Amino acid sequence: MKRNGFIPSSKSYNSLVNALALAGEVEEAVLYLREMIEKRKSADFVTYRTMLDEICRRGRVEDAMGLLKELQAKDLVDGHTYRKLLYAIEDDSGN
Repeated sequence: MKRNGFIPSSKSYNSLVNALALAGEVEEAVLYLREMIEKRKSADFVTYRTMLDEICRRGRVEDAMGLLKELQAKDLVDGHTYRKLLYAIEDDSGN
């Protein structure tokens, strides 16, 4: 899409990020999530949750917390969503 001059829609980005994360390509998924944010495309709760779950599944809870804090600092998640995602990380890490 990008080679042909098209900017992916929010739905396309969400689908791509989710698919990459679920396939174990977490680093690439994070890169596309950041690109998505740069291009002012909105990610949905499922995308954030999938990313954080997959990062935690790889034993990288601190990285998941860092990403969540980054999302909060950029005002991409509100307080309610932040808490829901934080609880998900805590559940994933066994805390």
